[in-house]
Amino acid sequence: MTYPILCRLLVPALSVFRSVLVGPVVLGTIALGSVVLAPASVSASDESLDAVITNHWDWVLEQYPEYRREYGDMSGNQSWTDLSAEAIAARHEATQAFIADLNDIDSGALSDIGQLNQRMLKTALEEEVESFNSGLHLIALNMRSGPQHRYTMVERLPMVTESDYTDWLARLEKLPEQLGQYQALLSEGVDRERTQARIIIERIPKQLDALIVDNPEDSPFWGVFDTMPESVDIQAAQAIKARARSVISEQVTPAYAEFKTF
Repeated sequence: MTYPILCRLLVPALSVFRSVLVGPVVLGTIALGSVVLAPASVSASDESLDAVITNHWDWVLEQYPEYRREYGDMSGNQSWTDLSAEAIAARHEATQAFIADLNDIDSGALSDIGQLNQRMLKTALEEEVESFNSGLHLIALNMRSGPQHRYTMVERLPMVTESDYTDWLARLEKLPEQLGQYQALLSEGVDRERTQARIIIERIPKQLDALIVDNPEDSPFWGVFDTMPESVDIQAAQAIKARARSVISEQVTPAYAEFKTF
């Protein structure tokens, strides 16, 4: 029978959505191969490992809604990853639990590919735990990564339907809450002396200045609303643009101004 061997790898904070999240996060699924095995070759240990990998991947998609759309799940289109201290601590505990699950599997009873998958995932998860224990999640931004780049995320989304635009607006309405979460992380980082070097963050104030505008149509967040596709009804497009002006001027811009003050 055909037995797909998969390993979901943790990688340093995003390449596709680098600015979306704080700290390392699972980026995707890497197929290590699809091999043909006799039924007896698939041991109970291999099946247990596959269950852990599947459970971990399901958990990743639950925790990081920005990724779901890449796999055909639209349920996260209006959400950001929860970066509250409570959520991050809970993810830390869950990561340790996944490591324990991997440790419960006898590597000697695994196939060669199973051993590789177990080792790769365990190493990645252990690095996550070490990063949390070292407080590296509190170093939440730099000039290339952080909430000042949120507007670039839409460049990678298929903005075709009315729902695509209303989903994005719903995300923008929640952006002030996430900026508050970033602020809390950075504040704790200061208290624990987990901060970036000055040279790494010295450009960030100017990056934030570009987001603090008097006219919402001058905001980088406005670009996606400026020219909308014909697939969106004209009246709907006008309503979306009106809402976008309001959200940008009344919620997004003030939130970034407060964040810069911090």
